[in-house]
Amino acid sequence: MESDEALTQIFQQLLADGTLSVDQMETEGPRIAADFINKAAAVQLRDLKRRMPSSLREIRRDIRGFEKRNLQRWRRAFNLLETLYLVAAETGSDFNEAERPKIAAEKDFRCEALIHIHARALLVASECLCLMKCGYPDGALSRWRTLHELTVIAAFLSQNSGEVALRYLVSFEFRAVEAGEQMKKYAPRSKVEPPTDTEINALRSRCASHKTVFGPNIGNGDYGWASDVIGKSRPNLLDLEEAVGLDHWRPRFKWSSQHNHGGHRPIGSLLAVTEVKSPVFAIGPSNSGMVDPLHMTALSLTKATSALLISRPGNADRAIAAGLLLKLSDDVGKAAAKVEHA
Repeated sequence: MESDEALTQIFQQLLADGTLSVDQMETEGPRIAADFINKAAAVQLRDLKRRMPSSLREIRRDIRGFEKRNLQRWRRAFNLLETLYLVAAETGSDFNEAERPKIAAEKDFRCEALIHIHARALLVASECLCLMKCGYPDGALSRWRTLHELTVIAAFLSQNSGEVALRYLVSFEFRAVEAGEQMKKYAPRSKVEPPTDTEINALRSRCASHKTVFGPNIGNGDYGWASDVIGKSRPNLLDLEEAVGLDHWRPRFKWSSQHNHGGHRPIGSLLAVTEVKSPVFAIGPSNSGMVDPLHMTALSLTKATSALLISRPGNADRAIAAGLLLKLSDDVGKAAAKVEHA
């Protein structure tokens, strides 16, 4: 408002002293206004930078206080999920170390793929936990979406042959070709350096070889690698969910997907505001709504880890670890629900 008044005064003064005529307002007015706005923005930027250190110190102090209170409220559930994560990480590391020589010697593509997926599942679960500790349950739910997808793929690969896993591994190159061509298309506007024609052509050549070996459907979308097993030329995630008996997670997957897209969400529909007494927009952290992301993260990481462990059966320690993870995941859900009910 102050800037609007100042700009109006400038135009009034220019008209009053004859520097600017009424006829010139149409042609010169936009230039004068733009010059004023640029100068005013520069002044405000200098003032903002001057005040920024003290303002940020105060904000960060408030954030640390919130995170401490959030941790106090959900401590038991957070501790259990962190414990589950550590067990899964240690078990996965031991599996990789023990089986790596055999995997390489036998060209066990299924185990190779499952190890990669498990590592990604650990990373995403860690991100979910971090978001929840910082007060972002809806962000954690959104990241769980990826964790669920990894879990479904892990279960699918664990139930199928090494050739299916190899198809999954090489399918990356089809996505790389698509990404490279898109980067090249938008390079002048996006200011991103695209792959060279030589690099893209090399990828195209390898993809053509993959189609010769595995059939043309392997390049169809994100799940074309599973086409032979599913019996569809262009399968989707739901097809994989149904194949491994995880399609009952579909409603939760759709729920979590809402946070990845720009569709309208009515006020009060976010986890972060589940305990508020009146409608409010969530624009920052909240210590509400952790129950579902906590339990869902625990269950999915447990399933992803179990898919890895059963890929080479006959090890009692791994069977015990899988059972331990399942019990821990149940405890996470119970602990989280107890906090919210209290």
